[in-house]
Amino acid sequence: MEFRWTGFPTSADVVVIGSGLSGALIAHQLLCSSSPSKPKSVVILEARTAASGATGRNGGHIKPDCYRGFSSYSVLHGSEVAKAQCEFEAVNYRETARYIQESNLAEEVDLVQYRSADVYLTPEAWEAGMASYNGFKEFGGNVSEIKVLDKAEAEQSLRIKDCFGAITFPAASLWPYKLTIAVLRKGLDLGLNFHTNTPVTKISPDSSGGLRTSTPRGDIMTAKPLTTSFALITNDNYDYLIQRPGPQKYLIWGGGEAAHPQGLSGDLGDCNDCHIVSEVESYISNASAQVFRDWEEPRESSGTGHGDAVAFSWSGIMGLSKDLLPFVGELPGRPGQYLVGGYHGHGK
Repeated sequence: MEFRWTGFPTSADVVVIGSGLSGALIAHQLLCSSSPSKPKSVVILEARTAASGATGRNGGHIKPDCYRGFSSYSVLHGSEVAKAQCEFEAVNYRETARYIQESNLAEEVDLVQYRSADVYLTPEAWEAGMASYNGFKEFGGNVSEIKVLDKAEAEQSLRIKDCFGAITFPAASLWPYKLTIAVLRKGLDLGLNFHTNTPVTKISPDSSGGLRTSTPRGDIMTAKPLTTSFALITNDNYDYLIQRPGPQKYLIWGGGEAAHPQGLSGDLGDCNDCHIVSEVESYISNASAQVFRDWEEPRESSGTGHGDAVAFSWSGIMGLSKDLLPFVGELPGRPGQYLVGGYHGHGK
């Protein structure tokens, strides 16, 4: 979606850089706030088209890390923080679904609630998954909605070949692009000033004490620019998929980093989110038949040139952080500038 207000603003109370889900939600919440100090003017600047970055390319998971990250978080932050983070993710899933339903957007954004499954395909991965689950449980974590499936149960109920076990829990899927556009639309109704195809080239202090946000179309003076994107680091080695609603029942399958010709670090620092690595695409194209029992490849070509089993193929970027948590807050040494990003392709 492309959008530009008539005329380009020269000042604003808040400038949001990026029109993904974070940017859209932040702008909407600021504009609908009942606080007497709420900003009178909010501008979103997007370098390309609306939600054209990570949000628009996301596979559609609302999948809380409600146990699996406990071990890693414990090492980095301690068990108390690890437990709180896992429980926060479960709450965040429920609140996200509630927000969509209360906003009457469930049908529009294709929200489907179900149980997600982490399926472990090696004994080492299964051991690590169970260690996180048991550690979370023993530390008092709420596991009432988490179910452990042994090898036989997992292979039978999930049709997975040669797995070692699975752990299931409540989750959902949706179309992230549609949700972001819906939230942007709500913001526009509240007076959001939105400009696509307007990249920010520089943010600099101004002699007046404010901040100058520079673009090829002009500068905007503001007190608080907010950046809502972060990228350029690769992901861990695991695959992920959802099944779309509708008559086609498409599977959206992501991952395949191990198939990169340079290995897991092959796409480190690659900021070209238009480029598709052919080896990764080939791996994903054949993954269903390799993983699921009794899988039959479709015979009719999709006409996309990607092989009979693939209807669409696309790429994207994920931003990771060293401590597994996103960057949220004011930038050190840069008063008035805030960053929201580094969600690991997950949204924590």
